[in-house]
Amino acid sequence: MTSRYAPSRGRPHGHPTDFSKLRNVNGAFNHPSSSRSTQFQTALSTSRAMTNGNWRQQDQRPQVAFDAQYTPSPEHQGLDAKQCSVMTRHVCSLGMIIRAAVHEQDFNDTPGWAGPGDDIHSVISKCGQIYSKVRWMIVVAVYENHNLTIPLYTHNGRGLDNKGEQAKKEYVSVRDDRHKDNFDSLSRHRKLTAEMKRGSTLLSRKTVAHLTAPVTRRYGLLVEQQGNLDRDSMRRLTKLWYDQMVSTQPE
Repeated sequence: MTSRYAPSRGRPHGHPTDFSKLRNVNGAFNHPSSSRSTQFQTALSTSRAMTNGNWRQQDQRPQVAFDAQYTPSPEHQGLDAKQCSVMTRHVCSLGMIIRAAVHEQDFNDTPGWAGPGDDIHSVISKCGQIYSKVRWMIVVAVYENHNLTIPLYTHNGRGLDNKGEQAKKEYVSVRDDRHKDNFDSLSRHRKLTAEMKRGSTLLSRKTVAHLTAPVTRRYGLLVEQQGNLDRDSMRRLTKLWYDQMVSTQPE
């Protein structure tokens, strides 16, 4: 699901990419060299057409020399081109709040569920139904080749209303610092405070971080940097996450 075409290595770390010059009105990638553009489109079509045979053999197909200037379109990932940048090890930091595309197996495609999922977020792959959505996340661990994030949810505006007391222990409320009046935590944990960038979307009062469902993300992927947790909140989130992950039995 994630594009294999790397962004330009000459671009400064964390610098927003000008995507408007890369695609024409039909959604195709522009390039001064028509032969390179043709190579890209041919390779992309070949990848999409590989619906038979062992998926492990895909990497054995003939390789095409791609130009480093080819960059995935942020619009195709549900992101804002004006706010996008490529996440790198250099810019990634603990407590960073990002928006990014997340792809996971759709539970609607499993026995016992109605399925299929909605047409907006679900697609069919060779390995089953995939659910894709842009999610808010907080970076909780930084490694050499990837980072670990805690996803944020509102559960369709219901918060934790439909969660049992045991499940609520796995969540912690996140308060947007632009909410100046009283803010009630939805779980027993003390709320976290997010210091958001000017112009970013106001987080719902029902926003919670799911401590036990971290998401792994490699560097080189497009993200929108939306803000950071304050220092005290980051310290408490790290401890909460660690305590939940090392606890093997429910209380």
